[in-house]
Amino acid sequence: MPLDDIRERCHKPEWDEKLGFCEEQPPDIIEMESLSFGRGVEDLFIISSLIAYSAKLNGYVSIGTDLADATWMAKEVSNEREWLQIRQLGKQLEPIENLPDIVIYIDDQPEDIALVADFGRFCRPARG
Repeated sequence: MPLDDIRERCHKPEWDEKLGFCEEQPPDIIEMESLSFGRGVEDLFIISSLIAYSAKLNGYVSIGTDLADATWMAKEVSNEREWLQIRQLGKQLEPIENLPDIVIYIDDQPEDIALVADFGRFCRPARG
């Protein structure tokens, strides 16, 4: 997801906006020709670092790395995934200290595995 698109749509949140009340749609998935890893602008949402199609799995695989707290809520999340509640809206942004180092998701639809977390929810990876 191009950082320029995120920067154009999203301002840097003030301290009082980091309580999960700002609700926005995460950026759409687009095909890219080069990879760049890193966090999204200001960690508004925690999004997958990479989504790729696997012919062997006949589906999409996403990898989320460098996970940190998100400050906004997503307007919509995939109903096909299980979402763990990690924080209540309006609660001060206290760091979540037990986020995993890396998450891997597999799904038939790339849109279902693009968002890793928002302010209050974390997409639970499937158990092996």
